Amino acid sequence: MGVRNLNEFLNGVSILTILGSLAGFLPPFAALLAAGYYMIQIYESDTLKGWRARRRVGKLEKLKAKVAALEVTTVSVAKRPPSPTP
Repeated sequence: MGVRNLNEFLNGVSILTILGSLAGFLPPFAALLAAGYYMIQIYESDTLKGWRARRRVGKLEKLKAKVAALEVTTVSVAKRPPSPTP
């Protein structure tokens, strides 16, 4: 049984668990476990991974811009001629 078959099997079991809980055959805790399983599946999906990666890249770009601005101000302060002493 490959990973894909196991995943499909667990998806089917989760659906039956939720339906059984809604029908009153299983305790609500079983539905919570199935919902937790689906939340993990969604979190590990390629779509969500792509969204998180793009967000991370955007944050890095903003951070690079801030660092560049700080470097410019640091260089301009360092190149300023010394003030005459009275």
